[in-house]
Amino acid sequence: MTQQTTPDPYDLIAAWYDREHTGFLDDLELYQGLAEAAGDPILEAGCGSGRLLVPLAQAGWRITGVDISATMLARCRAAADAAGVSQRVTLARGDMTALALPQREFHLAFVALGSLQHLATLAERRAALAALRSHVVPGGWLALDLAQAEARRFAQAAETGQVVHVGTWHDDVTGAILTHTAAARFGAEPGTLALTHWYDAHPQNGPLTRACVETILATISRNEIELLLAATGWHLRRVYGDHTLDEWDDLSPRLIVIAQAAEQ
Repeated sequence: MTQQTTPDPYDLIAAWYDREHTGFLDDLELYQGLAEAAGDPILEAGCGSGRLLVPLAQAGWRITGVDISATMLARCRAAADAAGVSQRVTLARGDMTALALPQREFHLAFVALGSLQHLATLAERRAALAALRSHVVPGGWLALDLAQAEARRFAQAAETGQVVHVGTWHDDVTGAILTHTAAARFGAEPGTLALTHWYDAHPQNGPLTRACVETILATISRNEIELLLAATGWHLRRVYGDHTLDEWDDLSPRLIVIAQAAEQ
């Protein structure tokens, strides 16, 4: 599996990312339902620090998580150990576009919370879906969660030059105030946005600690994802517009796609 020699952006902001997403489990029920329908083992590409992986393992599922960030994987391993579910968890560092795991009989694979949109090119997104297909049994399931409202918001920011306030939180452990802001510009690849993120932490009237990273957000249309799925051995089954599984339309906050693996 391809390894990175330079830090992934999430290596630099792992702690900030976790604090930002603490308590966000709006999508957990979706993956629990899919796991119940599909059975295990389960594969999560872009598992991060285990926000979904750990509770799914706690529910009894055998799950493999892959991520390109060594720091996020270390946090995931620590979270699995703390939850007492390490025996049901396998972790691997790698790029989802070049996935090559020893195990190739997963019943469910998923890419949560816009992680597929970090792939800047159409070729990379196609490679990722093909790689996932090679790891899922015929008839197995795939779920992709793409951010539509976020892409619209940052596209507007790129047009206007505005800086977006993503959120502010209070860290009960350190007493620090944490703020995430971001600016956007149109990326080098068609349909992409290059996002510059500033993560600031400081105690009340205290010195500022800042992390600054750049990520890519690809805007992926329903037409594109349908074509990519068909080209990589998947049958589209359902499309939803949010984590409560409401009907999808162009103005939905999410584009959630459920597909099934074709016979090879």
